[in-house]
Amino acid sequence: MITNLSSIVSDRRVVIFCDALKTYTEVLNISKRRGLKIEIYPSIPLEEELIHHDIIIVIKKKHKKELKKNRVTKLYTYPTSEPRFLLDLVSALKGEFIKSIDIGMDPGLYNIGIAVIADGILVMGETVPDADTAMNILKELLTYDPPVKRVKLKIGNGENYRLLLQKITQLGSKILGEKGEVKMELVDEYYAKRQVLAVDFLKDKNVIAALKILLSKSYKELR
Repeated sequence: MITNLSSIVSDRRVVIFCDALKTYTEVLNISKRRGLKIEIYPSIPLEEELIHHDIIIVIKKKHKKELKKNRVTKLYTYPTSEPRFLLDLVSALKGEFIKSIDIGMDPGLYNIGIAVIADGILVMGETVPDADTAMNILKELLTYDPPVKRVKLKIGNGENYRLLLQKITQLGSKILGEKGEVKMELVDEYYAKRQVLAVDFLKDKNVIAALKILLSKSYKELR
């Protein structure tokens, strides 16, 4: 069963404090776009303990990332990209930093579907117009702080997949991991399409295709 990030957030009392109006606006826009029910404030209170929430996230410039779990889970982090912010949110919800990321890509000719699962939670479902945009998202995920122990990337063998592989290779060993930390596998889309998924919360056919690829058995290891 696929667990969606927004449904988990709705069951918890989450508050986010930002130290700048720009960061507040960016986080607010992400929250609205992703359907996340979160309280967000453009300033940081002197005494966060007075706020009655399950999870407190504090975003400060140049702040060392730190996660504290007690009666209230607190994550101290710094401004970052949307993919990394969503991984931060999953870490705060779990009370520990993410250990694994699984990524599925449906390499269409004009649109590329992307599905991202972090520690069993569907974090992102995107349709992007080109390989370069897909690479920007992939780069942000692979350079998350702290580094994720296990990353698996599954790619469908449909149109344009060779271009996608070429772009991924160009990211270089520094991002993909010199010791093969990032595993890459090829999936037969013919069989992936026949996978039945109970995902009523997803409407984007490209994202659904990417998710089916992610959950399907691979037939070739690429890395």
